[in-house]
Amino acid sequence: MYSETLFFPIITAIQKKILVKSIEVPFSYPYMQKINEEKASRELFVHKRKVQKMILIIELLHFVSFLEQNQGSRVKRKKISFKN
Repeated sequence: MYSETLFFPIITAIQKKILVKSIEVPFSYPYMQKINEEKASRELFVHKRKVQKMILIIELLHFVSFLEQNQGSRVKRKKISFKN
């Protein structure tokens, strides 16, 4: 879901002993997103975030298993071809 683009590169860098630094990025919460989340039921919003957190943890466990070359890992390397 989010892990492949947001977290896996960081985990890979750490595994390769590459120094990873954090930087502050200017961010403003999108007004319409805030309105949509406030209109929805609070319980639904909290449930959504819990599900997202669980997905991240599960994906991370599978990715770490893949990095450790665990044969039981469900994560597989993709071959990417660039065609013009």
